[in-house]
Amino acid sequence: MKGYMAVTTHYIDDEWQLQNRIIRFCYVPAPHTKEVITDALMDCFLKWNIDRKLSTLTVDNCSVNDGVIHLLKDRLCPTAMILEGEFFHMRYEAHILNLIVKDGLDIIGSAISNIQESAIYWTTTPKRQERVFSGREYSTTNIYFPKVCEIKMALKELINGDNQTFSLMATKMIDKFEKYWKVIHGVMGVAALLDPRYKMDLIEYYYDMLYSDERFFEVERVRKIARNLVDEYSARMTTENERPLRSSSQVVGSSKTDLQFGVGYDEFLSKKRKRTRNDLDIYLEEDVLPKTSSSDILIW
Repeated sequence: MKGYMAVTTHYIDDEWQLQNRIIRFCYVPAPHTKEVITDALMDCFLKWNIDRKLSTLTVDNCSVNDGVIHLLKDRLCPTAMILEGEFFHMRYEAHILNLIVKDGLDIIGSAISNIQESAIYWTTTPKRQERVFSGREYSTTNIYFPKVCEIKMALKELINGDNQTFSLMATKMIDKFEKYWKVIHGVMGVAALLDPRYKMDLIEYYYDMLYSDERFFEVERVRKIARNLVDEYSARMTTENERPLRSSSQVVGSSKTDLQFGVGYDEFLSKKRKRTRNDLDIYLEEDVLPKTSSSDILIW
């Protein structure tokens, strides 16, 4: 059987609309080792000139793809990635939920088989088929965060419930849930934070129920990630906007002491700027918008 690879890019266009396009669908020769897949991906990135524009990468859940991620991080420029690649490998929420559900359904496998055997006919319209199979529209992560938190709370409730079958299912499902939750909940929290209807309030609300002694640490972890992202973005924008001053003549009176003073003064200003309240601080201090209001976090 031949192996093919599809590469889909998700990006924000000039009008701040979330877009996604398949930029390559190609045959990948066997064996499908991490080196072969990495070469195919790098070839795609270089041809589209996006090797320095990547923020995150999501792949299927398998050990080979984990190796691909490590090889890609070695071949891509670390300073071009967000926080030097700290969040380069992201898990796909829908795929994670699918794995969790499969683990839970294994407990009642015989009952599922009976249902599958009885479902002989499936009546549907072309429009409904299009909605089921089309991957064109994607919900933004800020919408996922409260839903995923509710799932975790529901699983914890089922574990402590009276129904033994549901308790076994939930126990198996939450083990898988926790494996991926530890990786993605920080970034998902930042997405919720950027929704003016939620900000830190929603994170504090859910983490107060999901965590006990660690809730303060987890809330601050999300806040720290947001600050680091803002600081890096500000630094990049400052670097791009700065233009070095050039002069063919030597400045009169310059000396080694003057140069040392300049370096020290620059460091002082840099530390002072960090202490100054930035836009994120001001944003978080403002009141949240009404929950009923419609808000597109890309354009608000």
